[in-house]
Amino acid sequence: MVFPRFISRGIWLWIFFIILLSFQTARADSEIKIGFVGSISGITSDVDVNVRDGVLFGIEEINRNGGIDGKKLRLIIRDDKRNEEEAKRLDTKLIREGVIAIIGHTTSSMTIAGKTIADKFKKVLISPTAASSVLSRKKDYVVCINSNLKQETRQLANLAVKELGVKKIACFYDVGNPTFTKDYLKWLSRYFIDNGGEIVQETPFNSQDMSNFWKGVSQLKLGDIDGVVIVAAPLHSAILVQKVRKVNRRIVVMCSSWCFTPAFLKEGGKAVENVWLCADFDPDSNKPSYLKYQGAYKDLYGRKPDFFSSLGYETTIVLRKALMKTSGESENLLKFIPGKYKGLQGQFIIDEFGDAHRDWYLLRVQKGAFKTVKRLTE
Repeated sequence: MVFPRFISRGIWLWIFFIILLSFQTARADSEIKIGFVGSISGITSDVDVNVRDGVLFGIEEINRNGGIDGKKLRLIIRDDKRNEEEAKRLDTKLIREGVIAIIGHTTSSMTIAGKTIADKFKKVLISPTAASSVLSRKKDYVVCINSNLKQETRQLANLAVKELGVKKIACFYDVGNPTFTKDYLKWLSRYFIDNGGEIVQETPFNSQDMSNFWKGVSQLKLGDIDGVVIVAAPLHSAILVQKVRKVNRRIVVMCSSWCFTPAFLKEGGKAVENVWLCADFDPDSNKPSYLKYQGAYKDLYGRKPDFFSSLGYETTIVLRKALMKTSGESENLLKFIPGKYKGLQGQFIIDEFGDAHRDWYLLRVQKGAFKTVKRLTE
């Protein structure tokens, strides 16, 4: 009599596992998996966390509005720890787990690492924030939502020489993100020299090695210059500005758009007053679409969205349009991304190379906030 009971229990176990497997399969068929990979830990993670939160806001909005053909989006979040090999490993793992696209990475150097995996597997990699010209005008699987840095450096060079009378500058740049910072310096030098200026000092430092960074800060010398350009993450930019102000309070200080975060203002304090920068984002925008987003974002996270969280959100706008065309499938996803988009602050374009084109603004820190001085033209 024991034997038949054993068989009966075995049959019930099989039925249970079959039902469970069927449930999991049905769930998998009813969702679309998307990866997000960024450097969401460490002392320079504020940019990445803000990007992630903007992406999450957009994903939840898509799901509230019915998803893609009734399928909900599921965002799988991973931390690449600003390590190129880890980025490649995570991208590969996510693709093998069935994501239809990956949102990431957040720095240009990490995006270049991810590009090798995206091109290998022919999966779309959408970076909300990468801006190096090394990524532009290439027929690959990388899409950039942020504009190329060439226009930013041209506008900054024009501002320095033609409007602020800066003729000699010193540049401080982080080699921890070389694809962006060295490219930024290359184009800034070209445009600055074309305008009649001179770069008399180039000082590299590595944000991944804090002893190296503090050594560079302690040895800061400005010499015979009238302007400083800092190309670094928000925290390191703020520290460098403080040091520059101690050496020369009247010198003109300009920063890259990488520092365009509340953390830069908080950590820099009074020292960052009157710092100049150019960005493809208007912090004083009164467009109804942006104000609506700003209010909803603040209600959810308890803080206003910044430049990077807004780029994260607009990444989901681009992805949603393409997914609607492919009914949530990855095949031909790249084909449907180029086009015009209604962004939070106005129209932007993604061209056939996956490069973004946006309006640019001249900004200045005033009374502890980023303020728009004027809209810039090509």
